[in-house]
Amino acid sequence: MSDPTSKSSYKTPLAQDHENQENASAQEPPPPYNPPPAYTETKGAPPPNTTPPAKYNETPSSILPAPTTTTVFVVPMEFHSKPAEVTCPYCNVPITTRVKHVAGALTWFLCCFVSIFFWCCNSNKDVNHFCPICQRRLGRYRRPCCSSRIVMFVVLIVGISIILNILRVIMDDSR
Repeated sequence: MSDPTSKSSYKTPLAQDHENQENASAQEPPPPYNPPPAYTETKGAPPPNTTPPAKYNETPSSILPAPTTTTVFVVPMEFHSKPAEVTCPYCNVPITTRVKHVAGALTWFLCCFVSIFFWCCNSNKDVNHFCPICQRRLGRYRRPCCSSRIVMFVVLIVGISIILNILRVIMDDSR
């Protein structure tokens, strides 16, 4: 019994496609071989059967100048507690800044932990710098919270208050 689906006569579709391609390529002749053109030793002569390229006449007016780039260096302004002499970046006028003292972190720290007296002192407040012409804010100087001068001042105030309290207790005991 010869079964058409037996292993010896059955081929997968992939095998059939491969066999069909082999048969088709065996029937077609290979493409003809065209050797490259011969190398000529003449220098500067155009190859045969070609036309020379058209010459392009450039005039100086047809050449565009290269674009120019301008580099702008922005120097950040550094402010301190005193008015500064700068050129205002908004109105481009040389000015001396107008300063305004505002409460900052140091002021709040000293008011909360030492004395409310520090709210009245400008020496511990941050400083805003303004342009006197266009009235715009140019920058801010923030006082550092823990500079050595501040720490020494707080230690001095706290030390004096402790010494005064000790003296008061001694005076009250001696009476």
